[in-house]
Order: sequence, then C-alpha cells, then structure tokens
Amino acid sequence: MTPTFRLADLPGLGESRCKALSKAGVTTPRDLVELLPDTYQDSTRTTPLRDLRAGQTTAFEGEISSIRSIGYGKQTRVHILLEQDGTRFSCVWFGAHWLINKLYDGQWLLLYGRISRSPKGTLTSAHPKFVERRELLPIYADIDGVPPKILRGAIREALNKLDDVSSGVPESIMREARGGISFANRRDVLRQAHFPEEEDKLAAALGYLSFEALALRYAALKRFGNRRQTVPPMDCPDELADTFWAAQKFIPTNAQRRAALDILSDLRSGTAMSRLVEGDVGCGKTAVSFLALYAAAVNGAQGAMMAPTEILAEQHWRNAARMLEPLGVRCGLIKGGMTALNRRDAVRAIASGEWQAVFGTHALFSKDVIFNKLSIAITDEQHRFGVLQRAALAEKSEHTHSLVLSATPIPRTLALLMYGDLKVSIIDELPPGRVPIETRFVPEYKREGLYKFIRKQAELGYQTYIICPHATDSSSEDCACAQWLAEELRGGALNGLRVGLAHGGQASKLRSETLEAFHKGMMDVLVATTVVEVGVDSPRATVMVIENPERYGLAQLHQLRGRVGRGTISSWCFLMGEPNERLTVLARTRDGFEIARKDLEMRGAGDLLGVRQHGLQKTDLAFSSADPETLDRVKSSVDELLDRGGNEADLLISAAKSKLRDVMSIGAN
Repeated sequence: MTPTFRLADLPGLGESRCKALSKAGVTTPRDLVELLPDTYQDSTRTTPLRDLRAGQTTAFEGEISSIRSIGYGKQTRVHILLEQDGTRFSCVWFGAHWLINKLYDGQWLLLYGRISRSPKGTLTSAHPKFVERRELLPIYADIDGVPPKILRGAIREALNKLDDVSSGVPESIMREARGGISFANRRDVLRQAHFPEEEDKLAAALGYLSFEALALRYAALKRFGNRRQTVPPMDCPDELADTFWAAQKFIPTNAQRRAALDILSDLRSGTAMSRLVEGDVGCGKTAVSFLALYAAAVNGAQGAMMAPTEILAEQHWRNAARMLEPLGVRCGLIKGGMTALNRRDAVRAIASGEWQAVFGTHALFSKDVIFNKLSIAITDEQHRFGVLQRAALAEKSEHTHSLVLSATPIPRTLALLMYGDLKVSIIDELPPGRVPIETRFVPEYKREGLYKFIRKQAELGYQTYIICPHATDSSSEDCACAQWLAEELRGGALNGLRVGLAHGGQASKLRSETLEAFHKGMMDVLVATTVVEVGVDSPRATVMVIENPERYGLAQLHQLRGRVGRGTISSWCFLMGEPNERLTVLARTRDGFEIARKDLEMRGAGDLLGVRQHGLQKTDLAFSSADPETLDRVKSSVDELLDRGGNEADLLISAAKSKLRDVMSIGAN
C-alpha cells in the first residue's frame, strides 16, 4: 500500500534533510524503516576498570578523582582520572574546553569508548562518549545534515504510521528464522532492530531480517539470474592452453592449468559458460581470464573484461596487451574519463571488431558501446558488482559466456546466494618466488617507532599504505580518519615525505590521479580508505599499515595485506592495536581459504564479503550475520517452496521481482 505521508511529514525532516536522505538512497518512509543501524552501542553492561583491555570498545564507569586541562581554547586537552574499586583509568578529550565547566571531582560518569594504550604503556580512552542512560543504542551510517537523534525520531514515527511493512516473503519460510523468539509481526521485528529492548530480542530480529533478505536474494537469482542457454560451441581444444602458456614469460601453476582447462571445456560445450574463478591475492586469476579472451579471438569473436575501478581496468589492459598482442589479439580500453574524440574512436573500434579484447569499468555497458561479436564477458572482483550489472554486459550479445573472478574465497553455498548457479574453479597455489608478508601487531605506544621504519623504507625507495576506516571525521565511531591522519603526518612524523590521500568521497578524477601517482612511485606514503583494496600492483610498496583492524573482516584484511609483497622484496603488514583471537588468525596464516573459513565461522558472511563496515543497508543485511547453517537453511527452504509451487511460491517470486534491483545489486557501489 502506498503510504499516505511523505518523508517531509516526519518530525525534524525539512527540505534539506530530505535531500540528504535522498542522496543516501532513502526517498520514502518505507525506505527509512528499512535503513538499519550499522552497529549498536551497548551500555547495558559495563566492563570493570580493572578488566579493560586495549582494543576493546565498551562501556565503563567510575568516579572522577582528578581533572586537569592543558592548553587554551580550541587547543585545550581535558584529562580526567576515573576511579573504581581502587583501579584508576585515564580519559582525554582534545579541543573540548567546554568540559571544564561540566565535570567536577567526585562526579560519577558512565562512558562508552575505545580502549587504547598510551605512549607510556598505560591504558586510556580518547574522546569516550558520555552515556545518559543504559541502553542498546542504534548507530546508523553517517548521513551529512541528518543528526542521529533526528533520524531515530523520524524512524520511530514512520514505523508507527506506515500501514504496511511486510516484505512479501511467505510465513512458511520465515518460520525457519524465528530464532526461538516469537514476533507478533514484521513491524515488531523492525521495532526491535531500531529500538531494541534487550540483546536476545535484537539478535533474533537481525537474524530474522537477514534470513528474509537472503531468501529474497536467492529466489531472485534462482528465477531471474543465470539461465543456461544453448550457444554455438567454440573450437577450443586443450592444446589452445598450451599455445597460450608457451607464449608467456612465466610457467603457470598446476592450479592455473586446471582452471584454464575448465574454461576451455565450457566454451566448447555448446552451453553458455557461467563460471566463478576463486583464488587468493596474486594467484594468477587474471592470466587465466586472458586465456578466455584469447580463445574468443581465435574463434573470430570478442571478449570484454569489466573491472571495478578505472585504474585497475587500465592495468588489466596494459597486461593483456603485453600477454595477448604477441598472439595476435588486439586489445583496447574504454573508460569514463576519456575525451569525446578518444571515446568516439574507442566505440568505433569495438563496433567494428578491431578490438578483440576490450577492457573497462561500467563504461562497457553504456548504450553507445555496441560490440561486433561479443562472446565472453568477464567481471573482476565480482562481489563489487551486482548480478544486474554483470547481466547488462552479457546482454550486449545474443550468445555470451560469463566468467567472474574473485580474490575472496567463497564457500559453495554462499557463492550460490551471491551469484546464482555458477560452476566454480579454485586456484589454490601461488606462483613460486613470492616472499611471504610479515604480519605484526603494533600497540599504540610503538607508533613513533613504526613511523621511523616507514621513513627508512622511503629512503630505500619503497612505499607505504596506511588504511583508515573513515575518510573524514565520524561522530559515530572512535576510529582513525584518513583525511585527518594524512594532514597530521605531513606536518609531523612523516614531514618531508610525499604523503598522498585517497578515499571514496573524493572526485573520481582526483582519486584516480592520486592512485596512479602512487603506482608510478611519485608518492612515498598513501593514506587511504579501502578504495585501495582492489587496486593496481605497486611493486615498490612494501609496508601496509591498517588502523583499527578490528573494524574489518579477516578476508578484507587479507585483501588489503595483498597490496604489498607483489614482488620479491620483503614486505610487512602492521595491524595497529593489540592481538585478539580473531586477528591472530590473520597473523598466523597466509592461506586465504583458511582465513575465509574462519571469517564465516566467527563473524558471518558480512565480514567475509567486506560489507559490514559499509552499513547494513538493503541486501547488505543478507550477509551481515549469515553463518553456514543459516545459508543452508535458506537455500533448502526456498528450493522446497519453489519446487512445490502454488500460491506461496508465486508470492515469493512476486516479492523477489519487486525487490529485484536491490536484491541483485549488492556491491554495486
């Protein structure tokens, strides 16, 4: 039912705030109630001061035993000592001169913040939040211009006023997601997700919504996703692989050879290929995909490869030219930043068939890009694209084989729920000669020593990445900010070095130029967010520093670590903080498959796919907390319902169809 009110009718949402919400994808009251929190601040339980550990983010309390301020005005630092049962703990706020008139000796405080270790080795918390009441407080992704309190109030009102908040998923499926707690209806589920009463009810509500999102996604993929079609078989004998490998300057691993033969078998089968090639960072997936492009060219057709960033698309094009043009395959690149003349030439070369292997980003499926005879569509880092985007490229031709690549090892059931019914080839070997990356923890008090090491590496001609969870200052989380840290380092510990900044909030042209400059060795240090997770090879990069590593999934940390150690030079990955059970897995092993298994087992699919820290919006929720058992239950319950048919099956398909664009576009941003 169409709501009888608009966003602007909700309390606190004027024209400017509605525009800000629209930019975040929220245009209706229904969108608003489906905008779930990023995380929750739990102040219902506190950690005793004596039990605090570095790296924790927790609530704690105590009596102020001393207050002191250093500096003046905006430069003031306010220090307090909390005391509880004989244990003292230090807190500090920078630029918070107003606190001097708010705090007093003997005052009892309830605070929430991240615990770190000071340069002197003592525990402390910087900028902990003042908690007025004990609650599970939802923390939403930052929306510029919409304060969290206003957002929560608008969500509460929308939940009360909406006539219908149902999802269309039949009750017979959702019974599988009860989690031991009975909800009166879906409105009650959403209310617990936004305004939780207790931890058990919150966990059950999120589990319910995750199960529902997975069911919609799987039903959509099963009915509208990969449809195997009959295509003319290609002339692709296994000997074609021998010719390809013989022309290269390296010897392929056995795993690469196996994946290559899988692809050739698909191409000559007479059924459109739909294959996922999984492999660890640096295992040689791209080289295998180039073999598919070679096979297309040999058969008088074209192949296209879509990458998530322009700089990566350009790297693939350059590598392909080096590997394929000696075999007679003409390669070309099309991207968004081209001049009108260059784009016109590129479109002509694609349409005429002059370019047999074409590389690009989303520009590949622009309306003016018409292929002469596209037979193979390849997408790199597939979880960054939606099924619809992959389909848009494949639909450039009547008969198109589909090959997708992923450096995140994904269990079979999860792959089905992400991509549909793809065949899977696994490349589980690394090329010989790769120097292992040393992974170490760096507590806060050793930070200055790390910066001295980075400076020494720069003097030797090597480069460093420093990764932060946030691009700019975030009021919702106590995490490193890339923009602030870059400025701090330029004028402080790394003064004199060439320090660059790259994050998703920049204009794409500036970001691409920065990444390209780093790749060309024109920068010593790049402070960035995860925009470098899928990036170009920078063989001179030897150091990866990751701030707040607890904010990332293990698989994503492994991806980031893979940005260094691309050659034969000793390389390091430094995790800023104290070790814990989960992060120790990363330090102990370099096996991406083991890391992915641990991620799924310990934290769910959200961390495995790197979606959790980007906010649980739309279908990201589907993967936020799904464990292997849940994934199996979703698949079996949806399969059973669709096989049985009837009214409930029609309802599910109708719901999946209405949600099709959301359900099939995870990773598109």
